[in-house]
Amino acid sequence: MQRVIIIPESEWQGIVLKQEQLEKEVQYLKKGLTPWVDTAEAERMLGVSRSYLDARRNEDWEYGKQYKKEGRKVLYNRSELEAHNDSHKIRRRRAA
Repeated sequence: MQRVIIIPESEWQGIVLKQEQLEKEVQYLKKGLTPWVDTAEAERMLGVSRSYLDARRNEDWEYGKQYKKEGRKVLYNRSELEAHNDSHKIRRRRAA
C-alpha cells in the first residue's frame, strides 16, 4: 500500500533543489573534484580578483552566498560558481 504525503510546494521545491545539489556533488566526486574550491580556484573559474571576491562575499551578493570558512581559508561552492558562469555566458547571435 502506498502512502500519499501532502507538503507545501515551497517545501517540495527545497527538497528538489537539495537533491540536485547532492547529484552534482556525487558527479564531482566521481570526477575526483571536490564540491568546494579555494579562493584561487574561484578566481580562476570566474575570472575575477581576490579583492573582488572578498567584497562580494562580504556584501552577500551573487556567489558570496555559498561559501564557508575553515580557519582562515575561504571555500566557495563549486556548483554555485558554475551556475553563475552558466547564467552569465555571452550568447552569440547566429549570422542571418
